Amino acid sequence: MVAVGVLDAPDDAPARAQLDLARRAYDLGATAATGADDAWLAGFVDWWQGPGAWASLAPDTQRAFRTVGWKLSQEVASLLDDGTDSAGYGAIAAPTLLLGGAQSPMAERRVLQRLAASLPH
Repeated sequence: MVAVGVLDAPDDAPARAQLDLARRAYDLGATAATGADDAWLAGFVDWWQGPGAWASLAPDTQRAFRTVGWKLSQEVASLLDDGTDSAGYGAIAAPTLLLGGAQSPMAERRVLQRLAASLPH
């Protein structure tokens, strides 16, 4: 969800709608035993890795996510609120390498397309 501000054209609406799914607030009290919001964590991991990914993680990996869950949710919120638009990225003169994957969420693939069109180098 890096550089989502580039999704500033009318035809970016489907990608922006997909990102809105990540805007759910994190609830520190959701799981009394851990203070972690397993529903938020499951939604985040499943969004990136596909349905059922959270459930398939090893218990130790889920525990590790729970310890940083709130911080992770705040980082996601910060990225979603970044309003740097296509013109802002167009001002970057440094050579830039963009990396992505064919199985990345559609919104992320669209961000890469928009960055590729905006960055001069």
